This record gives sequence, C-alpha cells and structure tokens, in this order.
Amino acid sequence: SGSGSGSSSGSGSRSGSPLIDVHGLSTVETRATVLSVLQALRERRRAGLPVSGDLVIVTGLGRHSEKEPMLRDTVEKLAKDLQLEVAVVEGNAGRLVAREAALTAWLDRNTPAAAEDEEVVSSSSSDSSSLSDTSSS
Repeated sequence: SGSGSGSSSGSGSRSGSPLIDVHGLSTVETRATVLSVLQALRERRRAGLPVSGDLVIVTGLGRHSEKEPMLRDTVEKLAKDLQLEVAVVEGNAGRLVAREAALTAWLDRNTPAAAEDEEVVSSSSSDSSSLSDTSSS
C-alpha cells in the first residue's frame, strides 16, 4: 500500500489513539515525524480539541538496520531529550508508547520555540523581570 510517505495516521487504529508508524524511515525522518506529530497534538490541545489515548510509535524491531541505529533507540533518545516518558509496549518490542497521562502532562508543560510569538498575548510574558525574581528559592 503506502510507500513510506511518513503518514502519521495509523491504519486500523479506530480507537482514536494517535499512532505514528516510523518503521522503515531513517533516523532523521523518524525524529522529524515524531516531532511534527507531537507539535500537531500540542496545537490540537491548545485549540481546546481533545487529545486522548496513548501515543503509540511503531519503530519495528530494527532487523533491517545494519548501518543505522535502531529506530527505537532514536525515539527513546528523542523522548528523553524532550522529557517525555515512553515505554516499550509489553509483548511487542517494535512499539513504544507514551501513556495518555504522561502525554497530556507533557503537552501542557511544554511550549515549542516556534510558537513563542503567539504567547506574547499571555499575561505571564508581559513582565520579563519576574523570571529573575523567582530564582531566589
């Protein structure tokens, strides 16, 4: 069917849970795909739209990657860098999952650098001196 176009909608995922299939992509494509889906989920959440279910990332088992590092390692490292908690799906080493609670907490906690210009309207950014005042704890 699809020729690895990086589609982030999981075929057969009827539950509404987000699913990313990066199986067969390069590590660079995998990072970009996961980041773009997380960005889209964050935008949904900001717009007041529901983000529900666990985020499943299909990486495959890495059997075909002689030169490239395993995609699971790439996704795990990316998640660690982002401070997003992911775990290997029990009974399926080729899948990682970010549980709904961890995902929504992460979405609420993080603001992407690209969207900071939208944040100017929020009251918290109106007084930049408050950032240095709070460091006296």
